Amino acid sequence: MLKENFMVGPFEVRPRSGGRVDISYGLKTLASNIDTTGITRHEVADSLGDCFAQLRDELRAKTELHPINLMQSGNRIAGFVCESSIVEGMTAGLIDDRAEFWLQSDNRLYSMPVSIDGYASIRSTSSAAPLCWVRNLLPVDVVTTDPEQWRAPSSWEIRHVVGEGSFTGISGAKAAALVGMTPQNFRKYTATDGASTRQNISFAAWHLLLKKLGVTR
Repeated sequence: MLKENFMVGPFEVRPRSGGRVDISYGLKTLASNIDTTGITRHEVADSLGDCFAQLRDELRAKTELHPINLMQSGNRIAGFVCESSIVEGMTAGLIDDRAEFWLQSDNRLYSMPVSIDGYASIRSTSSAAPLCWVRNLLPVDVVTTDPEQWRAPSSWEIRHVVGEGSFTGISGAKAAALVGMTPQNFRKYTATDGASTRQNISFAAWHLLLKKLGVTR
């Protein structure tokens, strides 16, 4: 029977009586009274896999993405998704014959004429990162690119992006390789808050990791 709280990625599993557990995310309880009778701590992640997947989907759904379409002769020929419903330069209005190519919002209410090169540039700067929803779960001061406003992430915040049960699924060893350091050195960043071995990850290493993982652009 499970007796102590433990983490699966950023989720905390809290045992209750009778072999049941609650699952929380930060200060919020997301699932209650789940039966884990007869399984060990190491088996929980597998046995509750569907539950964790559902909780991740619910958190992911909080970030709304909007299609931005590249149009030619009234037909969509390409596009990307953006965290905003429009991109800079779009104005209210319909497509006309002033240009061959147009960017258009998914609701067709906003548009702007573009060249192919212009489209490529806008896409590179405006499209959403593949895992932008993970970034949006983290505090602003942890993901800011302003060094003066930045705060090093806590071990709980790092669990969003690295380790078993993380939202990227990447291990600490693979994360270490992505930022050019040994697994031993990287473990200093993922150690529990308050542990004697724990060190704060640097601004440069943290943002390189987020970019490599697709959490930020």
